[in-house]
Amino acid sequence: MSVIFASEKSAIIDHESWIVQLIRRHKFALHEHEFSEHKRIKFQDLFDLRTPYMMDAQAEKVARQLEEDGNFTAEPKRKKKKNELVVQNKEENEEVKHILQVFMSLQLRPEFKQNFQFIPKADDYRNNNQQIRELRKRFTEASNTVLPQLDQHYDGSAFDVTVVNGIKYILPPNVCYVCDNVTAIMSHFSEFKFDLVVMDPPWQNKYVRRRTHNHGSHHGYDMLTVGEILQFPVGDLLNDGALLMIWCTNNSSLLQELLQGLSGWNVELAATW
Repeated sequence: MSVIFASEKSAIIDHESWIVQLIRRHKFALHEHEFSEHKRIKFQDLFDLRTPYMMDAQAEKVARQLEEDGNFTAEPKRKKKKNELVVQNKEENEEVKHILQVFMSLQLRPEFKQNFQFIPKADDYRNNNQQIRELRKRFTEASNTVLPQLDQHYDGSAFDVTVVNGIKYILPPNVCYVCDNVTAIMSHFSEFKFDLVVMDPPWQNKYVRRRTHNHGSHHGYDMLTVGEILQFPVGDLLNDGALLMIWCTNNSSLLQELLQGLSGWNVELAATW
């Protein structure tokens, strides 16, 4: 599994190792020749994140500083003018404090040190995660592929592979898969209700909007307002006592608007991860 440690308040997740286990257990070739137990698989490059996000010029500056004296100090942030100050409320400050405390305790765990402890060198900063950035571009372009409408079932007891528009997809056992506009979801699931629903909506995002504007639509995706997301008939898909898990942006105003609208789905907030 991807969860390699779990406590009451936190968990350490290694999604890369879970995918590798899955591939090797079911012997998926994934276009690899002479597949072996210890061979690195191409998709693993997506997890090879060496340094924090930086602009190229900033990364080069850090690399030179490391070469000169062996360490670097982060530049102090510019003080905001009085009219730019944003006063966080007490609850937000407490939440950030809690997250940092939990994370620091996780960093001391042997499971964390074994899997994630890495000290970047000057060349790592200078490279600035170039390989991942190139892969990200390829995945973004692939995500704009127009798929046909699908409403199909696979009832097998083992993993299988299907090809749609020349692209290979791995199917887990006993699964139905649908491709359609989400507004038409009830036409596919009118007879079904679920104990678990996971949502990853396309929230309004300034970064995506800016990239789309500067580089074209293939560098972004269509976004929805909170009001548009709340119009989806999610409540009609849920059994009594079901769990609805929603990935949400960290934008506090969008989050508050979402929480205020959850009653329309007849759900209430149980926890925040």
